[in-house]
Order: sequence, then C-alpha cells, then structure tokens
Amino acid sequence: MLDTLMRLCLARFELLSWGPTMQLDKTGHSRDYGHCPPGESEPPHLYLRQRYDLAATDEERLAVVFEARSLYRDLTQRKVIVVHEESPAEFLIRVLGAKGWPPKDVAIALRCSASQVRRLRTENGCDPDTGEICELDAKALRIQGMSWREIARLVGKPQSTIRYQLRSKT
Repeated sequence: MLDTLMRLCLARFELLSWGPTMQLDKTGHSRDYGHCPPGESEPPHLYLRQRYDLAATDEERLAVVFEARSLYRDLTQRKVIVVHEESPAEFLIRVLGAKGWPPKDVAIALRCSASQVRRLRTENGCDPDTGEICELDAKALRIQGMSWREIARLVGKPQSTIRYQLRSKT
C-alpha cells in the first residue's frame, strides 16, 4: 500500500513539466560552452525516492510519503499574495509630505498623475508647484475685503492661481 502511494507521488513529480523538478542533465553538444540546461541538480523526487528506499520502518516510509505529498502541493498550489491597498488619507499624507518636489516627480514616485498631485496640494492650502504651505490665507484676506490684486501681492502668487485655489476650496 505504501509503495503504491509513494509511486503515485513520484509519478506526479516526474510529470511536472517546469524547472524546479527536472533533472539537470547534459542536453547539448560539447561545443555549447556556457549553456546551462534547465532544472535543478538534485530534483526533490529523486531525493524523496532515496529517503523512501533507505527508510527502515513503515512509520518512516509513511512520513516520507506525507512529506512528498505536502511538497508536491506546495510546488503546484497557487500562492495568494495579500496586497494592502493605500487609503485616500494615507495617499494624501504622502502627497503633502513631498514638499519642494515638482508635481511631475511626485506623480512618478506615487504612480499617479501630476494634475492629481496639484489638485490635492491646492485643496489642502499648499502651493501646487512646490507643496509648500502658504503663509497667508487668501480666503481670510478676501473675506476681510481685500482686492484680488492686493491678495496676489501679499501672497506672492498670480491672481488667477489665488482665484483657482479659493474656487476649489468651496
């Protein structure tokens, strides 16, 4: 019974058609220098067969059969990789943390668009091109009754940029 189980396990290993279980044998002519044949130098099925033959008791043989089955399952079973997705809040922290970097460089590093970086910076009161926090709040100055020209002169930005920032915040 154990011999049949082991032979079935070894046959499964032999039928695997990809590298990790193929035996490393000479496959080319002697003039093919530097050509490395595919596979491993010691495939697992040959190692398991040798261990099974050297086992003295049925318990040892059964342990080798279980090891062979689990190794075959590990080699052929698809591995599930859990990917942690970044939340919008974490993404925002990363965008706002890149102060002094141009939007294009930040976008490449974070795998998003430069316009998205500019938009997030503007919505959070930062300069869209550098990410630096604006010292003066243009909205508060506008509420106090200052003109666009005066606000632009105080903040040090064009009027159109200030209008765009205030429009996107509301």
